[in-house]
Amino acid sequence: MHGKEQPPMPDQPTQFIVPNDTPLIAIPYEENGASGVRYFTSDEAADNATSKERSIAAALATAGATADLDWQETLTALERMDQEVPPTPILDEL
Repeated sequence: MHGKEQPPMPDQPTQFIVPNDTPLIAIPYEENGASGVRYFTSDEAADNATSKERSIAAALATAGATADLDWQETLTALERMDQEVPPTPILDEL
């Protein structure tokens, strides 16, 4: 660690014990401006945690994705597409 050592996070263990034959998997993370390392004792737990984080990151990335669009231009384009694109036929008519 560089510089002054930071105190442990509240409600976080300062140590833990694992058997000698148990792997200890360290995965760095950055969240809300804070960074650290998450430790796992199984590949499955590490995979589950990282896939969940990727899913959350992907979902959050979509928030505000249309914020830079002009609403009136978007509405006009949608109305134009509604008029230009024929409706999907009902399955019984196929």
